[in-house]
Amino acid sequence: MKKLVLIITIILSIFTIGKVNAKEILSIDGSIENNKLNVSGKAEEGTLAVEIMVYDASNNLVYMESTSVDSDNNFAKTFNVDGNEYTIKVADYDGGNYIEKKITSNNDTSNVSNSITNKEDSNSNAKNTKTNNPNTHDNIIKYVIISLFSTFSILSLIIFIKKHRNIKNNI
Repeated sequence: MKKLVLIITIILSIFTIGKVNAKEILSIDGSIENNKLNVSGKAEEGTLAVEIMVYDASNNLVYMESTSVDSDNNFAKTFNVDGNEYTIKVADYDGGNYIEKKITSNNDTSNVSNSITNKEDSNSNAKNTKTNNPNTHDNIIKYVIISLFSTFSILSLIIFIKKHRNIKNNI
């Protein structure tokens, strides 16, 4: 009976921290019109939200915002800007790879708007960079508490069994 309790305790104490499976961003597009940077794109099916980072010409982070992905796996966000050159980076909100694109605007009415897709090369000013971002873990504190409680329970059970054996051997 005691071995069964020990085995059940060990089994219940084992837990896994689930890895979030980040989705890929399939394409991004952008344009600058009337001091507004319009960012749009398409994400892999199952993506709930994306993180959009906007850098100015000096590579300073100007905006970092998330936006939801619609049922057709498209996303879009508009930013108020003052300059004519920005780099946008987009990744799944859960981490994973991001892709980036440089957006420039001429002072006249013709704006540069080149679409970039992971699956095709672009010979324009667009740049496709993939970098692994760290994965996020939801409810990590819960897992740490469960781990500590399980460890404490196992140690308590081992001490109880040893004391019980010593009492039995002395009788």
